Amino acid sequence: MGEVSNFLGNEIIIDKKEKSLFIHQKKYTRKILQQYDKTGSKPVGTPFEAGVKLRKAVTQASQTEIRSYQQQIGSLLYLALKTRPDITFAVSKCSRYIVNPDSSHFKALDRIWAYLNKYPDLGLKYQCDAQVFLKVYSDSDWASSLEDRKSTSAFVSMLNTAPINWGTKLQKTVALSSTEAEYMALKSATSEAVYLRNMLLYLSEKLKFKVQNNFITILVDNLSAKDLSENPTYHNRLKYIDIAYHYTREYI
Repeated sequence: MGEVSNFLGNEIIIDKKEKSLFIHQKKYTRKILQQYDKTGSKPVGTPFEAGVKLRKAVTQASQTEIRSYQQQIGSLLYLALKTRPDITFAVSKCSRYIVNPDSSHFKALDRIWAYLNKYPDLGLKYQCDAQVFLKVYSDSDWASSLEDRKSTSAFVSMLNTAPINWGTKLQKTVALSSTEAEYMALKSATSEAVYLRNMLLYLSEKLKFKVQNNFITILVDNLSAKDLSENPTYHNRLKYIDIAYHYTREYI
């Protein structure tokens, strides 16, 4: 059948001279922009407006509005989960209101389209390097849900300089501080790191390539969460944190 160029809507460009692999969904992005009549959107530089807090609608949307909103979310999710980690957070936020969207939710959705209108051709580029190393970034958005004050966790896993996996979701319990929210997000990132490390070591054994080491760097932007994961006696006032989230400390 020849060299792969398209797989489940993902376009793949292999450059043997540069030893690179580029995966994108340019055609799909332009197609859905046209499908939902968003090509005329004024381009913006970010997919989600800073400081905006979405909340549940107080009025009932029509069936036509609900159907339109759900269809747009479905199309954007396919893009976000395949090749566009840059829109994942924004799409995840908007998807929480698919049962009954209002004008503020449609406005947030339109901003994602405006962002895609500016950057329709982005994708994931992987470079073939002599050594392979992994980094996982962890973050949280504390008490961002106005209805139940739950926080949002997010992570992105990087193979050398390119993302290979990412995710964002609402935390299961309410965090009483930004430290706890970051620590809960760190647990999810650690789980991902352990899984990727095991897979990478297995592949390196089978394919005979060099892994930099058996450790994975996890980066978090909260010093208290970092200290809490490293020191069991740190901060007696944080004893209430669920045992499940001390998973990170165990692996450290």
